[in-house]
Amino acid sequence: MAAYKAAVRHTSRIVVIEASGYGTLCARAGCMPSKLLIEAAHRANAVRHAHRFGIQAVGARVDGVAVMARLRELRDYFVDSVIREVEAWPAAHRITGRARFIGPCLLQVDDHTRIKARSVVLATGSRPVVPPEWRDGLGALLLTTDTVFELPTLPRSIAIIGGGAIGTEMAQAMSRLGVRVVWLMREDAPGSLKDPALRPLAIPLLSEGITLITQAEVRRMTQVDGGQARVEFDVARGERGSTVVEKVLVCIGREPVLDGLDLDKASLTLKDNKLQGHEDRSTRVGESCVFLAGDVSGMHSLLHEAVRDGRRAATQAVSQPGPPTHLPEPPPEGGRRTPLRIVFSDPQIAAVGRSHDELSHQPQPFVTGVADFTDQGRSRIKDMNRGALRVYVCPQRRILLGAEMIGPCAEHLAHLLAWSIHQGQTIDALLDCPIYHPVVEEAVRTALGHARSQLAGQATARPASPLSACTDMGIGL
Repeated sequence: MAAYKAAVRHTSRIVVIEASGYGTLCARAGCMPSKLLIEAAHRANAVRHAHRFGIQAVGARVDGVAVMARLRELRDYFVDSVIREVEAWPAAHRITGRARFIGPCLLQVDDHTRIKARSVVLATGSRPVVPPEWRDGLGALLLTTDTVFELPTLPRSIAIIGGGAIGTEMAQAMSRLGVRVVWLMREDAPGSLKDPALRPLAIPLLSEGITLITQAEVRRMTQVDGGQARVEFDVARGERGSTVVEKVLVCIGREPVLDGLDLDKASLTLKDNKLQGHEDRSTRVGESCVFLAGDVSGMHSLLHEAVRDGRRAATQAVSQPGPPTHLPEPPPEGGRRTPLRIVFSDPQIAAVGRSHDELSHQPQPFVTGVADFTDQGRSRIKDMNRGALRVYVCPQRRILLGAEMIGPCAEHLAHLLAWSIHQGQTIDALLDCPIYHPVVEEAVRTALGHARSQLAGQATARPASPLSACTDMGIGL
């Protein structure tokens, strides 16, 4: 959709070929329905913990049918709004069917249309990765994000496989909605946290009420009597385990949808299910007439990046195609948009810019500034004082390189930090910016101040309490 809207500004000789349905992955089976489930879980959890504020909530229960009905109602609203937008495009620009290459820049759509194009933008998206033997073993008992939101009600028990963003969000949401959750992951870092100081915090914070098994390797899935699923797995030290649940939700990643396109007819080569020769900045595949937009590239499985890819791909495709070396040099700081990743758990997880792991493998030193949310004023008021924020600073240029956090309002803190990194601001300039009191954003001031004091050789091992922000502003405690 983004590619179409960018291209149509420059040419009317354009068609969009769609084999299934419009509506975007985000609206149909990604961001929006998952956040609807998460929001229901937040409300249920708030009721359970209302007594912490002196409020007694009696008789609250989760109605699984109503939860899923509301989810689908609003999900369909979001999808319908997208479909209405697409249907407003000129009919001549829309072709329904499955396309395949029959030559370079020559496409056959089913058995009814042949198209010769100067350029082709592939935006065929991605699908959940599911080992065939797992699907064969469980059949309809195995779920992915393509199918879980179609459940008529919440299951009584579920095994969730995968510790990334989706697995983390779904495990916690299901548990808070009253589902017995067994959560299996290969790693020991829920939400794919990279900073070694934050990873140990995540497990107790995110596994409350959940049977979490880390360093688990799933070996077999089978159906057992009574229509349930048995998951067998190995854990550390060679031990084996198993669990029996109603459903299994697999969240181990996504893969580009490239089958059925007959890419070899367009002289395109696949390796490990990725198109060889794809250049990220131009979105072009080698010297071909093909450009990639969105998660079909296997590189940027985030909506805001997919949209930007679509615009870039269309702009390159419409202009006279040239080799990637003809493109202007990337901007000096950030290049692409500053990396930004958010996990909508509670507490939330976020990472911006360069990761601790990436910086640790580079020769240049960096300084880490820390803020602990345990004593952070507004977080304690909200009963959300859990987790920590860590920022990574370049000592020579005094600019912010990256940050990672698990804590309250991380989705908002991450945006502030991402914008700062993208603009190449120094920590001195950032510490000069206004921060209201009392807000969770004061933790940013604490972390940046801790980093600056280290650069001045004055830092202690543990930064001052975030409550000291009051004193910083002349208020006192």
